[in-house]
Amino acid sequence: MPANAWIPLLTTQVCLLFSLTLWRDALRKRRPHLVSWGIALACFTVGAFALWYGTAFGWSGASFRAYYLFGALLGVPWLGLGQLQLLTGPRVWGTALGVVVLLSLFAGPVLAEVPFVADQGVHGFGLPDGHLLFGPVARALVAVGNAGGTLLLVAGVALSVRRLHTASSAAARARRDGVVLVLIGAVVAGSGGVLAFLGDAAAHGLAVLIGVSLIAAGHVVTGRVRVGRHRGVGRHAAPAAGVAGVAGEA
Repeated sequence: MPANAWIPLLTTQVCLLFSLTLWRDALRKRRPHLVSWGIALACFTVGAFALWYGTAFGWSGASFRAYYLFGALLGVPWLGLGQLQLLTGPRVWGTALGVVVLLSLFAGPVLAEVPFVADQGVHGFGLPDGHLLFGPVARALVAVGNAGGTLLLVAGVALSVRRLHTASSAAARARRDGVVLVLIGAVVAGSGGVLAFLGDAAAHGLAVLIGVSLIAAGHVVTGRVRVGRHRGVGRHAAPAAGVAGVAGEA
């Protein structure tokens, strides 16, 4: 296996493990933001797997389309939706949910069926250049998905940090540190979509790996302590509801 395929393989394993953790917590807690974040991590898992497969065994049209759809397009919008669900009620995030679902349903057939612009097929071990292979519609979908999802994340985490800025309890400080880690991790992971345009498979895989690891770290930090409504602060909590819960209790 080529040396540059090890990072995407490790990224796939980390994303899969974390996705399973989120889905487990979603089934236990039945909170919508955990479902959205679980979908996001599942998308990153499929995208990282396609990246590993293409890098290790050679690219095909199917593997590249799967990588582009799940790794470069859908992950960040679902991350942003989960953040919005933490901070607003169903009347607000219900509309955003509809937009993200429509984006997902529209983007899937587009990237699956749209012809490649270049005459040559997808082949070789180097990451193909999506900017050259896909037409303007596919490229616009990636740009809108990443930009919109990132804006939701930045706005949501900024609001959470502002609410917790003056708090002095251990639980509040933990949540504040956790949301910052989640923001940094989400932005780093989302930057992989930009690196996809540059054709650097190792850099993209590393960006997603670091980003997901930072999000997981935010989950661990905020899971250490919690504030009870009728109890004191500082008791160690059971495992947190999920990575997205870093802002939900703010």
